[in-house]
Amino acid sequence: MNNKGFTLVELLAMLVVLAILMGIAIPNITGILANNKLNVMKADATKMVDTAKLKFSRIAASERPKSGECVIYALNYLNDSGDITNGPNGGRYLQFDSFIIVSREASKYGYYIRLIEEDGAKRIGINVEERSVLSQGETDYIKSISESELFGLGGDKEGDKTILDSKEIVRNKCPNGVIDYYPGRVLN
Repeated sequence: MNNKGFTLVELLAMLVVLAILMGIAIPNITGILANNKLNVMKADATKMVDTAKLKFSRIAASERPKSGECVIYALNYLNDSGDITNGPNGGRYLQFDSFIIVSREASKYGYYIRLIEEDGAKRIGINVEERSVLSQGETDYIKSISESELFGLGGDKEGDKTILDSKEIVRNKCPNGVIDYYPGRVLN
């Protein structure tokens, strides 16, 4: 008699082994994907800072902030190439509510990042963190952003500047005020 099949016991043993392998592999894969999304947001924030540094270097020394003052660049202004538009979680970056604060602190400048991705009612991002946190290995500064933490900026230079001056999170970095705000071009 020629038996060329598997017995029921052999099939069950194979299913148990596959189930164990899947139980190990699936959490690892989801962890890798989640970590990759955080790294993409971190890379986008780094790109924003690098672009802000370049644009800030073009400002005449006499027009740069004095101690306690700052200049703010909206993502819309920094995003010349349009490659910082879609967030890693399937949403879109808020082009005006995401910005870089360049603050004068004694004899040096500090760069602070605010990068918010919105997908429907869900928002995740970096809510005003110093540039140096990006070079650290951790990503715990990427958090859920509540509705109350949004500023509602829309690209109106003077109106947005007034809103920015009124927000405590900005005043902490710019105690002597925002001297200039660059929203970029608003497209209708």
